[in-house]
Amino acid sequence: MAWVTLATVLALGGTVAALLGARAVARSDADHARLAFHLASAEIAASVKQTIQHEEDLVVAAGAFVRGDPRATPAEFDRWTESVYAMQRYPELQNIGLVALVPASRLKAFESRSILPGRRARQWLPLPRTLSSGRSAGDPITAWLWSASRAAAQTSSPQASTTARSRRG
Repeated sequence: MAWVTLATVLALGGTVAALLGARAVARSDADHARLAFHLASAEIAASVKQTIQHEEDLVVAAGAFVRGDPRATPAEFDRWTESVYAMQRYPELQNIGLVALVPASRLKAFESRSILPGRRARQWLPLPRTLSSGRSAGDPITAWLWSASRAAAQTSSPQASTTARSRRG
């Protein structure tokens, strides 16, 4: 009978020890998983922050260009986008351009300067919304976008030409 009691105590003790050990391992695994999650989250957040800062660099540079020459022509803006390799440095950028706000009273003159007879506008595209000028309801403003196309920007820089040649062979 003493052997049975000893065997029972040892079995119970072993079971309790196994349960405590399993619980400690589970807690350690959960702590490790939590730490891995926090580290991965911090890495993703840092990457997103860096990407946003990169995008802000272009916005700041474009703002400086416009503040430096508020009457810049679309051709000058195109040369600037090429000089800073905007389309190459920002591959997620699908388009970049200037917006001209044209009051209705000047729309005909704007269109005659911007559209060649028998052709479409020289990359000037009307934006879908007419804005209120804030001055009078009788002179609404139409917004037009000068669009610097990605294809033109990619083929205009020596860096892009080299990249295109290296892809061909």
